[in-house]
Amino acid sequence: MAVHVLVWSQDLWVVPNPYANATSFPPDVPPLGPSSEYRDAMDFCWTTTMKRNQVNYAPIVIVLAAIVTGPGFRRGWGTYESTYLFAKLSTLFIIAVINPENCFFRSMSSSRLPIVRQVLLLLCTVGFFVAQCVLGPFLDPVNNASEWTSRLNYLSTSTVALIVVLDVPAKNIFNTYVLYTSVARKIYIIRKLTKRNLNL
Repeated sequence: MAVHVLVWSQDLWVVPNPYANATSFPPDVPPLGPSSEYRDAMDFCWTTTMKRNQVNYAPIVIVLAAIVTGPGFRRGWGTYESTYLFAKLSTLFIIAVINPENCFFRSMSSSRLPIVRQVLLLLCTVGFFVAQCVLGPFLDPVNNASEWTSRLNYLSTSTVALIVVLDVPAKNIFNTYVLYTSVARKIYIIRKLTKRNLNL
């Protein structure tokens, strides 16, 4: 939520999304009213009101969001714990920031930007999968196997998402059967590993 505030995502816009059904780019939006009373119709970024004489609370919200977003780690935490949290945070940033429905990238192509986002997500999942394989952070091999399966599932899901975004032939097969099979396989393996761990 804090990241969405920093990039001022569509949910925070005080006007309906002018890009949704636009026939031109940038959209041709009529004025909201007299220019002495209202902001420009496209000047809706980082503001909580379109009226010039009303207080804009966006700066306060942005400062609070920036404070919340700052990562902090306790002393004594293992390296892997920090890496794991960084992986989650980087994924969140990529999804929230590289999006045509926020004030950073609203003027970018809504067809190319999702491809860039999915490529970055795939590269991140590959990197963290390799980190899991190299670090092997848990003393119990069952926990390492479970974590390895989880990372592999993230990797396969990112690959499927990229295939869907690229609109390759037969993408529906990947978007349904392959994706659901991947999730089901993860659940099965985790249950099996948990059962084995309990038996030990």
